Amino acid sequence: MKMKNWQVYGHDHVPILIHQYASLESTNTEAIRVAQVGAPEWTVIVADKQTQGKGRYERRWLSPKGLGMYFSIVLRPAIDLQLLNLINLRSVLVVREFLQNKIYSTGNHQRSEFLVKWPNDVLANGKKICGILLESEIVDQKIQFLIVGIGININHQNRDFPEVLRDTAISMRMLTGQSWEIEQLIQELLPLYQMRYRMDQETDHQNVVSEYEEYMAFKGESIEIDLQTKKLKGRIKGIDPFGFLLLQQGNKVQRVTSGDLWI
Repeated sequence: MKMKNWQVYGHDHVPILIHQYASLESTNTEAIRVAQVGAPEWTVIVADKQTQGKGRYERRWLSPKGLGMYFSIVLRPAIDLQLLNLINLRSVLVVREFLQNKIYSTGNHQRSEFLVKWPNDVLANGKKICGILLESEIVDQKIQFLIVGIGININHQNRDFPEVLRDTAISMRMLTGQSWEIEQLIQELLPLYQMRYRMDQETDHQNVVSEYEEYMAFKGESIEIDLQTKKLKGRIKGIDPFGFLLLQQGNKVQRVTSGDLWI
């Protein structure tokens, strides 16, 4: 059930149109639906809770009411298809920047470190605080639309996570000891996202890779990449110009376009 429509103004006063729902199966699913019928860029779908929140590889993103931020942005980037993954990297960087600034501003954090885990997670003190899922529609090698789905752990306490996640997940509340107003955070995050996104469009995404590598978790460490059909082992060398992982395996470097990264 839709609760309300509202908007905020971002970079150069471009409006961000927000459709807020009490509950949805998935904000990404609804964003795809409205994009397919012509929703303009910067349409945002927000849900107080999701009943079938999406993660990568058809995993579920647990989305209880009042504990997390769940939203999806409709974008229509006029870029070459091979640059599409750089928007994924930028999305992760924006959330990392936002969370660090908000949490540091409270003075309650205890030396929190915010890093990005390739390809689409934000880590706080080595634990997952945010996951991002991009979905797109491409026709004749042209991007019709791109959906950026973002889930952030906000007001969870450790007991709110399933037992299997309690050692690997964290939230803003766990980092600061205080609860947060989710709607206010959305109003602050979306203009920052729009500004960073539009700056990338103007500069042809030239700074994304270097910024991502600056905050990249596990760089130089031995890791394993699960490709679903097989596993690769090596050391993280960095990111290529299109946002894909470079894995050092002995004397050779392998380019990895997708997969789950494990230490």
